[in-house]
Amino acid sequence: MMDLDSNNSTKNISAPHYRITQGVGVPIVLLHGWGGSMMSWASLEQRLIDVGHTVVVVDFAGFGMTPEPPINWGIYEYAQSIKVLLDELGCDKYNLIGHSFGGRVCLILGNDKRINNIILSNAAGIKPRRGIKYYAKIWSYKFKKKLEISTSKAGSADYRALSTTMQAVFVKIVNQHLQSHLNSIKANTLIVWGDKDKTTPLYMAKKLNKGIKGSGLIVLKNAGHYSYMEHGDKFFAIVESFFGD
Repeated sequence: MMDLDSNNSTKNISAPHYRITQGVGVPIVLLHGWGGSMMSWASLEQRLIDVGHTVVVVDFAGFGMTPEPPINWGIYEYAQSIKVLLDELGCDKYNLIGHSFGGRVCLILGNDKRINNIILSNAAGIKPRRGIKYYAKIWSYKFKKKLEISTSKAGSADYRALSTTMQAVFVKIVNQHLQSHLNSIKANTLIVWGDKDKTTPLYMAKKLNKGIKGSGLIVLKNAGHYSYMEHGDKFFAIVESFFGD
């Protein structure tokens, strides 16, 4: 496990673009998934504002209105950028909701003593199970590289659509597995998952639940990777209940 404050690669990192709506109580910080932006939270953000919460939404580096990061960035640099923002906002307490990639960032920030509660929504960060098809693709890619055959169509369509910088950042991040951080998370943690999620399958939620002491797990039926959108009413009710100040 890496200590952000002692990691030289996280020095001189600036805060991302953000929006804050002042309300009452402990601020709720919303961290979007890879390829998203603060607009990914538009519905939940508005509902939280309507009932009086202070809400902070961000655009991670390379998304929305925040410029791309340096090519050597990984998950720790993204986490540090959020920590810098919260320091600048003077947050002595805050709640976190992270979806997918945003959940990865929550796992890094999870030992921050200022956190009251964390909700992990279909969070990434657990090492995936790999089948023979995956390893066949890796072998094929390496074989083509060795023979100097074009690999321009390698990877998913989403990956190929990224800039060269963001491709390098993406590769680094997906290979940073975060199981070692789980036992350091002291904040109250609730894991909310869609049972039909194929991007971060349900077994990952169960590993998070087992590794984070005292955490709870809620499985939303007939929901996929964007369960917080697919069951917006239920998710909002869960947030209100869990974060109740």
